[in-house]
Amino acid sequence: MPKDNSAYLKHIRDSIYRIEIYISGIDKSIFLDDLHEMVRAAVVRELEIIGEAANATE
Repeated sequence: MPKDNSAYLKHIRDSIYRIEIYISGIDKSIFLDDLHEMVRAAVVRELEIIGEAANATE
């Protein structure tokens, strides 16, 4: 019986949505500025979630 990947796909979708919110209105130079370290860390964490969810799908 095939595995249901819908939960993993929801995690991926939700992470993409959060990344879009985190970086909306921020250009690359602002994103890379030291003052936005927390935003970068949040984006990296969401990318980790996407990677883990993608790896878990069949």
